[in-house]
Amino acid sequence: MNSIKSLFDDPDRFAQFIAKTDLVKLTFEHYELLRNHMAIDLILSPKNQYQDIQEAFASLFCKELHNMHEWDITKQYAYDDKEWLMALKDIWIPENFLKYPGLQVEMENASSFIKSVELDFQNVHVPSETANDVLKKISKNPTVIRLQKRHVYDQYFGESEAYYFLYEWGIYS
Repeated sequence: MNSIKSLFDDPDRFAQFIAKTDLVKLTFEHYELLRNHMAIDLILSPKNQYQDIQEAFASLFCKELHNMHEWDITKQYAYDDKEWLMALKDIWIPENFLKYPGLQVEMENASSFIKSVELDFQNVHVPSETANDVLKKISKNPTVIRLQKRHVYDQYFGESEAYYFLYEWGIYS
């Protein structure tokens, strides 16, 4: 958890980690699950692709940014592009993590988190095959960090035996 906190304490370093991510060389599973105004967004990535948890977190955030803005992953900026680094540090990191009160970066009880995900899946009517597949991947010895909690939005970063994941749940109008 402290290694993730340290990224928020040093936006320049966090931006460098993100900028070094080559999304084309990494494998991700992305789930966008919607029902009415409720949405779940989950990105999973095999742990064996990363040197450490900071690299994984930065890569998952980079993937989320590209998904959110529908950016083409084959047209990524160079890791030393000063404008890209400045945009990450001054716009994208603050916009996604620091704009709203609620950045927490605290440990979450893993079994409570899994139960919450199961309930979210039921509420969104996730097909049982998909739910079972995802739950198998995230529930093997998980460690979960709550990143943000707001009135109708939660964001978590975690790792299981074989995967890192970024999980968001929210109600959107």
